Amino acid sequence: MTEEINKGKHEKSSNGLIGEALIVILITAFGYLAGYLYEVGYKDYYELPDMFVEVGLPTIIKSTWSLFRSIMITLLFINILSYLETRRVEISLSYISLMGYIGAFSILYNLGSIGTLAYGLFFAFTIIAYVIIPLVKYREIKSWIDRIFYTEKTGRNNIFKNISQKYGTKVTVIFLFFAIISCNMFLVQEKGKNDAREETEYLVTNTTEPMIVIDSYKDYFILAPVDIKNKTFTPQYKLLKQSKDTPDLPTFEKKKIGPLKPKE
Repeated sequence: MTEEINKGKHEKSSNGLIGEALIVILITAFGYLAGYLYEVGYKDYYELPDMFVEVGLPTIIKSTWSLFRSIMITLLFINILSYLETRRVEISLSYISLMGYIGAFSILYNLGSIGTLAYGLFFAFTIIAYVIIPLVKYREIKSWIDRIFYTEKTGRNNIFKNISQKYGTKVTVIFLFFAIISCNMFLVQEKGKNDAREETEYLVTNTTEPMIVIDSYKDYFILAPVDIKNKTFTPQYKLLKQSKDTPDLPTFEKKKIGPLKPKE
């Protein structure tokens, strides 16, 4: 009997390790793919071909962190809606609407400056749902603090519990993880392009005809002519080797001259 229990514990532990290892592998794969797509989008804004795409560790960390920030914010958003559905506000959540919330909020998050407006609306929604509505709805309760923290029992399960009961907790977590990741993967390339569009600081050459450093490729700087006055750059590029032996190597100065648009 004891041997069977120990065997069961060992199998459970092994399954857990396999699951954790699989998650690490998937995160790594998503990180490389996200980094590549981000770089493709970033260079596409400057009209650089994909042959100049290099996926380095900083890009992987940046794109992966962006994905996980989006995951955390999206899950917070969905959890609040589920909480409101069963305790405060009657909001109907179906499987289709759940995917809609994931997709819509991921898009808002990845649209850069527009995301600030989304966060403002989200904050306003939270204040209304968690503070104002309870204060009005439970007026029979004297203490306003008790109104805010009052929990109304509806006897209904939220969408996560329904999925968990039907398919299991592990399947539910995996489903949400892949749903959010998949929605974001389609947006990483656009986020790279948006970051390039909103870039404000560049390394500028101290020459008669200034040029900016767009990016680097192997041992080379990728330079482009810039019109600082009109805030435009010309997509005609020059490769400059990063070496002391390079003749007439210009000096650079970090300047806030953007956002820049490609010259038409």
